[in-house]
Amino acid sequence: MISKNFARCLAKISGDGNLYWGKSTRYVRYSNTCKELLEEFQRDINEEFGETHFTKGMNNSRVPFLQTNKRVIMDKFLANLKDFRSNAVYVPDSIKSANPSIQKEYLRAFYDDEG
Repeated sequence: MISKNFARCLAKISGDGNLYWGKSTRYVRYSNTCKELLEEFQRDINEEFGETHFTKGMNNSRVPFLQTNKRVIMDKFLANLKDFRSNAVYVPDSIKSANPSIQKEYLRAFYDDEG
């Protein structure tokens, strides 16, 4: 069973996020100019996984981001969706089989990013 918190995070990473798993670097990053959406992402991750350290910054386009490299978080994202590149993103089975209130949270979060 997937939680509302994680459903929103999964949608955000699928939309304006990135999961990178390289040889020496790995991270989950969420970028957005909307302060409220960044705060919601941070709050949802903390509620889902406990207090989590985030790196804050700005990308080359001057868009703020939050990033973590906590392996347990990355593993859970990858257990739900194997590839987060934009041309490979789809609605995961964990969302399709979830109850309507969780599906609603996923769709709202995805459309907040991709509107």
